[in-house]
Amino acid sequence: MKKRRDIELATPGTTDAEPQTTPVAGEQYHEVTPPPQDDSLVAEIILVLAAGYTAKKTLGLLLNILTPYGVTKEVLIGMLRVAARGSATVPNAPKGFGGDGGVTLRAARTQERAYRAAYILNAAMRVQKEVEHDKTIRTALADESLNYRRHESARKGRLSAVARVEQDAKKFGPLLGWYLNPLKNNEIECITANGHNFYADEGTVIGYPGAVHPFCGCKSGPPHEGAGLVNDAVAGILKHVPAKKTYKLRSSS
Repeated sequence: MKKRRDIELATPGTTDAEPQTTPVAGEQYHEVTPPPQDDSLVAEIILVLAAGYTAKKTLGLLLNILTPYGVTKEVLIGMLRVAARGSATVPNAPKGFGGDGGVTLRAARTQERAYRAAYILNAAMRVQKEVEHDKTIRTALADESLNYRRHESARKGRLSAVARVEQDAKKFGPLLGWYLNPLKNNEIECITANGHNFYADEGTVIGYPGAVHPFCGCKSGPPHEGAGLVNDAVAGILKHVPAKKTYKLRSSS
């Protein structure tokens, strides 16, 4: 049986600290995980899910991918049923962007396929591990329900943020500004991005405003005159860790 670590998908939550509008000095770290398209197993699962095969053929192909990692047919069937409860839809695009919703929403569809595939992969392995520790599949799937709700909540947040960006791009053009809500417990990445600009069709390395972390209160809006790009602003606090496929954000000292 092959061993495999989980792909980290969730961004960090807010803390109980007072709302912040300036970076905190010292070595405060936050992790932001980019979409997992570059993971080879996730890529294989995406191809299977996107192909439109029959349920029987989809199951067989996924078993071929996951059996070497110890996932059984019974566990995979259970996880596919769990994942099927989530909607794969994207919020309605604003008028004027065409039937497919524009560049940003098309990119969102691709990104969400990766997140859904990664969830199925990680969840199946979590459930399999619980079954191997003498839990029934039914109990293990029930235990997984909290992770599933988090997955769905994060998905809806990302898609809602994308829809808002599309609407603002219609109003203000492709270059948009990043606006922080000072009443929130803001993470250092949002504090740093505030007052800078980004292109709607490209997004940023930390995601779209409103979807960087749970309960993110950032929004897009008209571009800030004379301001630089968000990606350039956060470059000084980003540390890429290739082995973990995550970004660690460090506050300025």
